[in-house]
Amino acid sequence: MLKTFIKNECAAWQYALISIRENKTYFEKIVWFLTIAVLCTLSVHTLFDLYNIHVWRHDALLYFDSYGLKLKTEGRWLNFLSFNILKLIPPYLSILLSFCSFFYFIYICAVNIIQKKNAVLFSLCTLQISPIYSLAGWPLTPLPSYLLLAASAFFYKKLDFRLFFLIFGILFQGAFNNFYNLLPLLFLGKIYRNPKKLLPLFFYYVLGFLLGFLFAELAVLLASGSLIKVADWRHPQPVHNFSDLFHNIEGSFYNFLAHMRIFGSLPLAICLASVVVVLCIENGKMRIVPFLLLAAIVFSTYFQVIPLGIGVDLRTSFPLYLGFLFTIIFLYKKFFFIACFACSIVAFCFFSKNTNYLQYHNIITSTYYDYLIKTDTDPKLHKIIFLPSSSDMKYVENKIASINKCKNEISESFCDPYRWASIAYAAGFKTVITDQDKDEFVHFKKSYPKDNFQNNALYSFTKIDNCLIITFNPEFSEKIL
Repeated sequence: MLKTFIKNECAAWQYALISIRENKTYFEKIVWFLTIAVLCTLSVHTLFDLYNIHVWRHDALLYFDSYGLKLKTEGRWLNFLSFNILKLIPPYLSILLSFCSFFYFIYICAVNIIQKKNAVLFSLCTLQISPIYSLAGWPLTPLPSYLLLAASAFFYKKLDFRLFFLIFGILFQGAFNNFYNLLPLLFLGKIYRNPKKLLPLFFYYVLGFLLGFLFAELAVLLASGSLIKVADWRHPQPVHNFSDLFHNIEGSFYNFLAHMRIFGSLPLAICLASVVVVLCIENGKMRIVPFLLLAAIVFSTYFQVIPLGIGVDLRTSFPLYLGFLFTIIFLYKKFFFIACFACSIVAFCFFSKNTNYLQYHNIITSTYYDYLIKTDTDPKLHKIIFLPSSSDMKYVENKIASINKCKNEISESFCDPYRWASIAYAAGFKTVITDQDKDEFVHFKKSYPKDNFQNNALYSFTKIDNCLIITFNPEFSEKIL
């Protein structure tokens, strides 16, 4: 009797546990689909905002007739070799290819550690990081780098890791070298399982970077007859003594803090808390080595610029944000619901800044562009003399932004006259003279007639010979717009 009772009770408890497990699995599927739906919606929304861009940055590749000057100042020999092919690719197709390549790379990195379905979710989350959208004003320039990321994810298991880093170190130095700093993420799962592989991997990662730099110098020397000379607008301050070294370290540190402020305190808290939670729950079994690798990735770009003393733009800070976000990935192994919630929160934090910027970009450029078209000037027969100063542009741009209630936190504004040139290029003009072209600009500034100007809502303009001379309408106001 007692034996039968115990047997029945055990059967009942076993059935209850199976039911709980099945319901949990069902609930996990619902949460997964809902999170995927949310993240896909965010991605589609931002892609739609990108599709609405019709004016790119003034130094976007599609506005160039030659890549020679960029080769000398940036060393991107792969972009130089593929220049004519890149010019044939529609900007929106380039953006889509870049998105797909980046997604594939992150997915392959993640699937080494977590299940495939969770890797998809995590990869969608990373599509919201702000550097992607900060870089969107140059749709063709980063495409070779994105494609290289996809290629690296495809070949990393087929090549010995030493050869892998040497080959891709050379290739990435010919494009966007900061993307090279993402490659250790492919080996994060292997480091997690075997921490002893960290040091040899890190050694060849550094060696690949150095070899790539030397190859880029050689490529530029052969193509142009000179070594890479960093452009003056980057304000390089090479290290000559300890004072320069400390100054450059301080500059990199301030860049890091600025990008962390954009990252936001909530995403940062989530990422750091994930490390603490995982380490505590694992009762010391969790190896700290993967987090050391992630820390190296986070700081990589900021260390690499110290010798030259140049600034780090947000659009080159992919390693910073991905290094932090990959700390969340370890939550998926045992804390699925927490990980889904964390990814959604982080994605929303980035999404708000990205959409604000893309709307800002579209509103500012569309306003400038629409009123330039209203001057009724044939771009094939005229060049533009653009007279406003940076202070004039800052006033006008801030006013337009204020009227339209838009803001920009993740990329540079159009407050410099040479940045306004992209508006003219998009309208079909080939030549724009601003205060950067000092001799010719000063000549026009002194000699152009001050009367006979026509006005539209935004610009005052006149035409002399083959020149369209433009300044801002002094009566520009909210009522006019």
